[in-house]
Amino acid sequence: MTQWRVHRLMAAQGPSISYEVAWTLVRLGQKPEELPFAQAAWRQAAAQTVSRSPEGMQ
Repeated sequence: MTQWRVHRLMAAQGPSISYEVAWTLVRLGQKPEELPFAQAAWRQAAAQTVSRSPEGMQ
């Protein structure tokens, strides 16, 4: 059922939403108590993105 919801969300949003984002949103809709875990994962991914960018490598 989760997979179906993920694909429906992606179809509704078009190319602006990745599979990972859609999956996270669907899971948070099912289990909102996992929000702190998702927030930590987003912070970590953002930090890695900044450190890989040319501006972050100064």
